Amino acid sequence: MNEFPHQAGLHIRADNGSRSTNFFCGGSLISDRYVLTAAHCVDGSFTVTGDGVAHKSFQGYFLTVTLGGHSMSSMSSYTNMKAVNLFLHANYNSTAITDDIAIIEIAPLDLANLPRGILPVCLPTDPSNLYEGKVATISGWGLLLSASLGGTQPDILQEITLPVITNAACGQSYEIVVRESQICVHEPNRGSCQGDSGGPLIHLNGNQATLIGVTSYGSTVCTQHPSAFTRVTSYLTWIADTVGTLNTCSI
Repeated sequence: MNEFPHQAGLHIRADNGSRSTNFFCGGSLISDRYVLTAAHCVDGSFTVTGDGVAHKSFQGYFLTVTLGGHSMSSMSSYTNMKAVNLFLHANYNSTAITDDIAIIEIAPLDLANLPRGILPVCLPTDPSNLYEGKVATISGWGLLLSASLGGTQPDILQEITLPVITNAACGQSYEIVVRESQICVHEPNRGSCQGDSGGPLIHLNGNQATLIGVTSYGSTVCTQHPSAFTRVTSYLTWIADTVGTLNTCSI
């Protein structure tokens, strides 16, 4: 059922266990206890308290990571983990939307006995691989159409495969300079949308998925401009410094 076993959904639960929100962002499981997401998904919204849980800024609610998910309406049947620690990149700039990357720590999973539909994604090894001209897949529960156009959030995990474009082409569309630490995909009238933030951009080689981007930003109408991501190859050292051993691939 789950084509993307690394996919995570972020939502808020009340202390009594009831769900408070739908998935507001995505993420990618990269090891037995760490989920990679966008810094703007968790920046300033949560505080890790003495009980070792990432609580919402108001009392009685906490950040939850759902793994193995496919349908939001069946969320309670999936693996729901409390976030126990947050690591935002020190240089994250919410205005410029740069260094938009963060790591969520959860309680360790038993990798030898993972529930069906859950598996960490591989990280790339070659920082020189720009993936330009290759195709990559976005997945998430983001809006099917911009909110300004009446878009709604789907119940089922969505996916879309688009070509990776050059940073120069991406910057020309936005009339900005797109940094080397960012990566873009684009095809007319197709792209990520609100709610996909933090989720994965993967490159498939056969059945092997490599995480090459973290959904960061796009146009307000979702498909007018390219979809932009934090380029994972630019942050391999930071990820390793934060989590230790990397789950890497050779492609």
